[in-house]
Amino acid sequence: MLQRATSRLAVLARRAPPPRFDARALMTTKISKYQGLTDYLSLQQMQLIRDRLARDPYGVGSKGVSAETFFLMAKSVSGDLGVNDEALRKLVSKIDANQDDQIQFSEYEEFITAREEQDPMSQVKMDKGKVCAIRERLKDDPVGVGSEISVDTFFQLVRYTCSDLAVTDDEILDLIEHIDVNGDRVIQQDELNDFVNKLLGV
Repeated sequence: MLQRATSRLAVLARRAPPPRFDARALMTTKISKYQGLTDYLSLQQMQLIRDRLARDPYGVGSKGVSAETFFLMAKSVSGDLGVNDEALRKLVSKIDANQDDQIQFSEYEEFITAREEQDPMSQVKMDKGKVCAIRERLKDDPVGVGSEISVDTFFQLVRYTCSDLAVTDDEILDLIEHIDVNGDRVIQQDELNDFVNKLLGV
């Protein structure tokens, strides 16, 4: 009897369907991967929220919405950005500077523009995606940055390894100025990584 029951359980186990694969559980943006949940918003996160709300046909509009409605709308478009409710409520309170409990989309745009003007990273001429691609390619390059290289060598490396990215000499020189913060005309690996992380808002 016991042997028959054991055999029956073995058959049922073989027939049991495999656990469902939830692709959504693996879907994550670079921002949430690097930052996790935070109680503040980086400039990039605020820009993404702005762009997503701008595309929403039922968005904030010129007449505006209540602060609570704006909070809910921002929450609905930022689920993958690695921020929590507290961060969004802090954002709402900063936008609603006159405390009238109404937020117009123009108010949010002006708020972001002011932050962009204060952020030196927003002055970088090269597209963020290209900067990230350059860092990854230099990691894989046998010469690469190593612990450090001269700015002239860095310039030539970027031109050689990233010619298909359509980056200009002016963009590379501007990139070097932003990376070489101590002005020693040498690019350290740590300098490059710190710059890219700041550019991404990490």
